[in-house]
Amino acid sequence: SEAGPGNGGGVPGLWHYGVNDFLEEDAVANAAREFKPTGRLREDFATLCRSAGVVPHSAFLPARNAAVGAPEAPTLSVQSLLLDQATSQVLRHVLPTAAGVRELRFSGCRLDVEQLGSLKQGLSGDTTVTTLHLDWNPLDLPHEDPAEVKRLGAEGKVEELDKLES
Repeated sequence: SEAGPGNGGGVPGLWHYGVNDFLEEDAVANAAREFKPTGRLREDFATLCRSAGVVPHSAFLPARNAAVGAPEAPTLSVQSLLLDQATSQVLRHVLPTAAGVRELRFSGCRLDVEQLGSLKQGLSGDTTVTTLHLDWNPLDLPHEDPAEVKRLGAEGKVEELDKLES
């Protein structure tokens, strides 16, 4: 395993929100170019995370007692867990070849627009996933004028920011 801020110098890190913030923006995409998928989502997720230097989210790792190459459940459910952008990017690259997964269920995961975009890219084209179920996932859409939001925030004008958001 690679040494890095998220993993204690060579010891695989424990995922927590923000642990992958140190990654270069294109780290996952670069690692994905050399990636050879097996068709098993959880194994591929772990392998691509390792290659990209991503601390893997435990929701997508193989169970500790799972036999290598064991068939996967057709439904992958994630409930009330936050995900980071690096996790979404890894999923984007492993979903198209995840032969055993038919349904993805995200409930209360607070996926943002960027994460949903990564999922969409992973589900576009040739995939065995036929159902994406999202619930309890409020979206915060980016504001039309980010410069104005930044200016108001820098000036501490909270009430004016609230008016922009309503």
